[in-house]
Amino acid sequence: MVLDLWVIIPVAAIWQAIHTLRQRYGLSRIYAKKAGYGSARLDGLVLYAWMAAAIAAVGSSRGTLDLFSRAMLADQGAGAVRVLGTVRSFAP
Repeated sequence: MVLDLWVIIPVAAIWQAIHTLRQRYGLSRIYAKKAGYGSARLDGLVLYAWMAAAIAAVGSSRGTLDLFSRAMLADQGAGAVRVLGTVRSFAP
């Protein structure tokens, strides 16, 4: 079975980001527990807040749509770019 790279690459990128984030969370929890302070919920919230802020910054950037438009996308991708453009108006 041959998979299109436009499917494999985003899945791999998302996996890499989440996997790295979870590893850092695990290490920070180990050291916090050994030191006797910290809260698992607060640590997780702070860690994921940074990821959410990065996604919001990239999503609200004007250059993001231009980058997607320059990529030679098929009809399915073009529809996704239009949806991204309408969602961007809600981002700060």
